[in-house]
Amino acid sequence: MKKIIWLLLFQLVLSQAFSQPAIYLVANCQGEKRAILFNEQLTNVLYTSFGNSFKKNGVIKYAANNKIDKDSLDAAAARLKDALPKDFMEYNIPATALNSHPDEQGKIWFQYVITETVKNKTRLIGTIKVIFAGTNAATVSTDPRIEDITISSDPQDLKKYMTTLKQLKKANHVKAPLASQKDATAVASARS
Repeated sequence: MKKIIWLLLFQLVLSQAFSQPAIYLVANCQGEKRAILFNEQLTNVLYTSFGNSFKKNGVIKYAANNKIDKDSLDAAAARLKDALPKDFMEYNIPATALNSHPDEQGKIWFQYVITETVKNKTRLIGTIKVIFAGTNAATVSTDPRIEDITISSDPQDLKKYMTTLKQLKKANHVKAPLASQKDATAVASARS
C-alpha cells in the first residue's frame, strides 16, 4: 500500500514539475458523427505543420477553389515548429476533441490548439485551422478537400483562444493536458 501511495505521489510531482503538452481539436462539423472521415486529411496537415513542407506534400487533397499560398504556409509552419518545446515530438500526444457548435458561414472546419502546461500554468503555443470545401458535413466527409489552412504561433493572435479553450474544456469536462504519465516520466528521466 505504501508503494502505491509513493508511486502516486511521485507521479503527481512529475506532472507538476515538467512540461505537459496537449493538443485540442475544436470542430465545427454541424453535428456530423462521422467526423473521423476527415481524420486522414487533418493528420496530414498536423504533421506537415510540425516541420515538413506543404509544397512537397502530395497527400493533402486541396479543393479546386483553394487560395492557399504554400510558401507562406511553409513559413508559418516553420515558426510554429520553432515555438514548440524542444522535446515536443518525443511525447505521444493524442488530440483531445472539444465539441463546439459555432457557425462560420456554414463551413466545416477543425482547429488544432496546441498548448503546454508547466506548474499549472498553461500557455498557448499555436493553432492550426483547416477549413474544408462545402457546407454539408455528411456529403463532404466522403471526399474531404481542403479550402484553407491557417497556422498561427503569434502570441498576440493566440490571446483570444485562451478564454475559449477554458470554456470548451469546462463544457467538455476536460481537466488537464492528456500527455501520458509514462511519456512525462520518460522525458523527465531523459533530462536527468
